[in-house]
Amino acid sequence: MRIALVSDCFLPRVGGIETHVAQLADALAQAGHEVRVLTTTAVGNASFPFPKGGCQNLAYEIFRFDTKWTLGLPFNPFAKPLLDPHLRWAEVIHIHFGMVSPFAKLAADLCVSLGKRALVTWHSHLGDAISWYRFYVPFSKWLRAGFNFSAVSNAACGALVKCAAAGAFAQEQAPLVLPNPVDLSHWEAVRQKRALTLAEFPKSKNRSFKAVTAARLSKRKRIAPLLEVFPTRPWELTVYGGGASQATLTAKAARYADKSIHFAGAVSAYRLAAAYAEADCFVSLVEFEAFGIAALEARAAGLPVLFRRGNGIGDFITDGFDGIALESDASLPQVLEEFQTHPEKLRELQHNAANTPVNLSWEAQLPAYLQAYHTVFN
Repeated sequence: MRIALVSDCFLPRVGGIETHVAQLADALAQAGHEVRVLTTTAVGNASFPFPKGGCQNLAYEIFRFDTKWTLGLPFNPFAKPLLDPHLRWAEVIHIHFGMVSPFAKLAADLCVSLGKRALVTWHSHLGDAISWYRFYVPFSKWLRAGFNFSAVSNAACGALVKCAAAGAFAQEQAPLVLPNPVDLSHWEAVRQKRALTLAEFPKSKNRSFKAVTAARLSKRKRIAPLLEVFPTRPWELTVYGGGASQATLTAKAARYADKSIHFAGAVSAYRLAAAYAEADCFVSLVEFEAFGIAALEARAAGLPVLFRRGNGIGDFITDGFDGIALESDASLPQVLEEFQTHPEKLRELQHNAANTPVNLSWEAQLPAYLQAYHTVFN
């Protein structure tokens, strides 16, 4: 098939959509399809231009429609005539949306004008946008044009339906759930190593405990509340990732003299895998997490995950088995202190996570994407 993947954000930017679209393009190309990535992200400069595997030996084409007039932002209001021939070329058009994605929206509207169907996938949890989002996205218009919608988790799908208003979706057009698979090559070896280490070298009660998190450092990822509620020593927290809030968050962490909090910045998947091998658990306080690729990677590496109940992480973490679903921010220090007092509870979660592989690999999930393409585009 001739497949066009449309996304405002793409490599070398680092984030969930960027990683997903790159790995999806690679998986489709390796399966024998002709793939074009259409994006308004410039090449720019990045320390890790092709992060997290699957992107170094490109088997697909990238067409960048960036412009200097938007000051580095991934948007080009003049891209429509540039997009037109690529959308006409494609047999399958898969458009990837964040919360606000002007280039993706432009592509969707152009598909309507051309009489082309599209599959539109939301990578953001729209739970905090329900009051206004249907005024931004013309759901009914796109549905009448034969579009199909999907989201990356059940939680994100539920929020999408609420945003579109009750009754907007016919039964046959109900949104699909297309999860974000990951390239397991970096993480599976770590999981196996953790399983052996836990069996051979049980950790003592009197020791430091290491928690990790990885995220783009933005307000939506709620690192600041995490710093506030994180307990004092012997717990240690290392934050991986960069972003606009890094300087502010680093200064905030410095004010907690009784806490052990470190910012490691954006690192390669290899360094992140090495950190996960030594950590006790992964923590996240994101409320509106659509999926949680970083949490999935940590879980694939054998780490138990602590997360806020009701978001997309719940699709691949079982509460009480390989992680804990937190009812509120205040639940996190309570759970961590319980682990400190009763380390056998933490150890059970670690054992389950380290000895249970995840099934969200591209090999396992790509057939679901291809089935969606065949269903939508006949």
